[in-house]
Amino acid sequence: YSNTFSGKIIADSFATGQKEFKGMANFMRAVVLENAYNESIINITTNIDDMTGELLGYLYEKLMGKGAKDVCFIPAFGKKNRPLYVVNIMCAESDKDDVVYTLFKYSSTAGIRIEKIDRITAQRDFIEKDFMGEKIKLKRIKYKDKFVSVKIAEPLLGEVGNDASVIKAAFDKYYKTTVLSGETDANKLNDLVDSMEPMEVYDESEVDYVAELYLSGANREDGLDQKIDICVERYKALDLDDQIEFKSSAKTFIRTYNFLSSILPYGSMDWEKLSIFLTFLVSKLPKPGNDDHIEEILEDVELESYRLVAQETMSIKLEDEDSEIDAVPVKTDVGIPVPEMDTLTNILATFHDIWGNCDWTDEDKIKTQVEALVQTVAQDEAYKNAMKHSDAQNARDESDRAAKDAIFRDVTSAMELYEAFMDDKRNSNNQSFSKWLLDLVFTVNYHPEEVTRV
Repeated sequence: YSNTFSGKIIADSFATGQKEFKGMANFMRAVVLENAYNESIINITTNIDDMTGELLGYLYEKLMGKGAKDVCFIPAFGKKNRPLYVVNIMCAESDKDDVVYTLFKYSSTAGIRIEKIDRITAQRDFIEKDFMGEKIKLKRIKYKDKFVSVKIAEPLLGEVGNDASVIKAAFDKYYKTTVLSGETDANKLNDLVDSMEPMEVYDESEVDYVAELYLSGANREDGLDQKIDICVERYKALDLDDQIEFKSSAKTFIRTYNFLSSILPYGSMDWEKLSIFLTFLVSKLPKPGNDDHIEEILEDVELESYRLVAQETMSIKLEDEDSEIDAVPVKTDVGIPVPEMDTLTNILATFHDIWGNCDWTDEDKIKTQVEALVQTVAQDEAYKNAMKHSDAQNARDESDRAAKDAIFRDVTSAMELYEAFMDDKRNSNNQSFSKWLLDLVFTVNYHPEEVTRV
């Protein structure tokens, strides 16, 4: 029972009774209402002004995974004209607690607003119709037993699966080539190639051989390593400046091509082959100027996970007209730097034994990012001061703080590491990845006696 009600009056009636009540009239009115709303929903909002777009995107995925029906980020201005986002979430009442917990855990907010609101949802269905010789899918919107809207429902990627030929056929009619508006463009790749080729570390036939052998499903012992090793020997014969320039250009080519290939047409098979070749070559190049190459070679790339991506990439070629997006820089210091092998080698060699049973997209990349994280913390000034002038506990606090700052700062280039840390990934022995990572960073870097001697 409620003393408030709302809706459209369908019918009403008024009547009096025969019995007399002292001090009160004997009559009654009945009203029949039609409820205009067919469901209630929880609406949660909060304001956030200190999270990057990447972190907000990660927050979106987590909220949708916990039952949110819709999540949107609305640009706005707050106190002192600071730009912020109004985060608006809709969910069922049964999912409210999970959504609220997720919002607090994965965002920087310290307070939220919750209200229960009525919502009207129209009925919808899908039908197929023939149009100019092709079948098209239509979505019909129905409200109060009347069709109020009919829209073309484009096919979703999930309906065609992951087959390259099917994806190409589905999107060829709609795809538009993207042209970069700034510094990062296709000519940058040509510049990088021009800087590497005069050093004669590799030739075109070797690039073709390695790429074709790899895409055909060959293993390292089938000839991949033999060709790469020949190129490594040529690299070691270069002087120090040329070694630095070649390795820097090769790494930049791989990173830049990986970005450009997602927005430009796959028109250059030569670039794709060179990207595959350099991925193998860079992983085996020693430190510039270091002759002890056995201990300095980086970990081999994981063949199968990379092969699947490369094979599908070679299979898709989308093309049409131009549009434009902003550029990204192609300098070699973008993102988490790829470190050389150092004293972490022995520790990271056990990574697969401890964490290999976890579902990593690229285990080798995680190891590289862990190594970079250790080096970043080692250079943190507050941590170095704590290690030199304070006790172990204060140094540990600063180490943990610096590690977390680095993980949050580099979320764009190390999303999988960020997710494993934030979700506290567990291995088969229920060991905490977050604790293991922070312990590792502190154990490797904490050497107060060396600081004292210096």
